[in-house]
Amino acid sequence: MSTSRAPKRQLHRPRLSADAEMVIDQHGSIAGWSDEAHELLGFTRDEILGR
Repeated sequence: MSTSRAPKRQLHRPRLSADAEMVIDQHGSIAGWSDEAHELLGFTRDEILGR
């Protein structure tokens, strides 16, 4: 029995959705902004984060 472990493989998950994604923090500020949100709503990540 070998004591070495095989390296963990990371799964590649292709984006299957074109949904806009926004993350709102506990203070109500925008903490995350997807490229799809930019495409749909027109604001860049730099313009919207923290608002």
